[in-house]
Amino acid sequence: MTEATAAEAKWLLLPDDRRERVTRVLRARISDSKQDADLAKVERETVAYLLAYAPQLAMPGNGGEFEEEIQEYFESTLQFGPDGKPSSCAEDVAFRMPDLSALRWPTVACNYVQGELMGPSVRTYEPFDFVPWLLSDASDWVEQRIRDGLLRGLAEWGVWPWIELDTPMLTQEFGFVSHSFTGDYEVALRRAGSVATFEPGRDALRDLDDRIAQSARLVGLTESSVDLVTRFTQSGFVEHYFVGREKRSSRRGAKN
Repeated sequence: MTEATAAEAKWLLLPDDRRERVTRVLRARISDSKQDADLAKVERETVAYLLAYAPQLAMPGNGGEFEEEIQEYFESTLQFGPDGKPSSCAEDVAFRMPDLSALRWPTVACNYVQGELMGPSVRTYEPFDFVPWLLSDASDWVEQRIRDGLLRGLAEWGVWPWIELDTPMLTQEFGFVSHSFTGDYEVALRRAGSVATFEPGRDALRDLDDRIAQSARLVGLTESSVDLVTRFTQSGFVEHYFVGREKRSSRRGAKN
C-alpha cells in the first residue's frame, strides 16, 4: 500500500499483522472469484466490503494492490445517459466518475464516514473529526475537487454539530474532555435563521477552537488549532451547512 492509501484508513490503521491477514483474505477471495465466471458477483461483493472499511481506496489511482479490481467494479456499475456519457455508478466508487459536479455529496460524505445503509458497521470517528483532516495538509494527497466535495457534503449533511463530548467513545476511547462551553457552537447554529444572522459568541468560538483542537490531536494533525479554525471559517463550511439546512426544510415542506 502507498502512504496515501494508508492514510485515514479504518482497518488499514490496525496493527500490521492484522492488516496483512485482512489483505490476504480479501486477495484470496478475489483470486478465487476470478477462477469462475459465476463467481463474479463474489468479487464485486468483496470489493464493496473492502471499500466499506477503506473508502479512500475508491479515489482514482489510490487503490494500491486492489486498484485493478476496484476499477473493474466501478466500470461494472456504470450507467449511461442518452448522450452516451456516464451518468451514475455505485455510490461507494462515486469518486471515479469523470464529472463529480452531479454527485449527491451529502450522501457520498455519509457513506465515507459511516458506510452505506445496510452495509457493515464501519464508523470510526465522529463526522466532524473528518473536517479538520480535510482542511489540513495531511489530506493533500486527496484530489482537491474530492476534498472540496467531501467538505461540502459533510457540511450539507448537517449531522456534524456537537452537543456534548462526554459519550463513552469520545471520552474513554478518544480522550475528549468536555467544558462548560461545550455545545455552545451548535446552540448558536440552531438559533440562527440563516448564515446572515449567525453570530457565534465568545463561548461558541471557544467551543469551536476546542473541538477542532481535540480532533486534530485525535487524528494526528500538525497544524495549530488557530490555523485550522482560520481554514474552517474561510472554507465556506458554515455557509454550506445553512444551504443544506434550507434544502432539508424545503423537502419537509414539500411533503406536508
